[in-house]
Amino acid sequence: MRHSERMARSRDWISFFRMSLGFSAVSACLASVYIVSPQLIFWLFGMPLQSGALVMARRGGALFLGIAILLYRIRSTDDRSTRMAISTGLLTSCAALAVLGIVDLIAGQVKAGILIAVVAEAVCALGYLAVLIEERRRYRVAVRNSD
Repeated sequence: MRHSERMARSRDWISFFRMSLGFSAVSACLASVYIVSPQLIFWLFGMPLQSGALVMARRGGALFLGIAILLYRIRSTDDRSTRMAISTGLLTSCAALAVLGIVDLIAGQVKAGILIAVVAEAVCALGYLAVLIEERRRYRVAVRNSD
């Protein structure tokens, strides 16, 4: 196997399809928890349970459900601009959530349980960053080969 084939194969583990399928599953699980048992999240993050926050958590669960369905349905798209837009949006959202989790932990707003979410958000952000880098590389190769 040539070096270029090994490099291409090593990049295949992180693809838009796999990231979207995985994040769709995670989003569906989060939707279930936020809608059915949002108090679990409050307990995990060490936050006081308030009725207004429960309402907002359930509403957030509906957003996670929509994200899960969107990612599952779009996972196989061949449209590069769609993959780039979704990857950029999720990279931004996950990175922002990870940063906010650390800020809230430092400020004493949440307990160490938030680190579970921060790690998951950072992994997701890095995964979509890898997708964007690979998309850019493939685009450059395609442009070079078309000349």
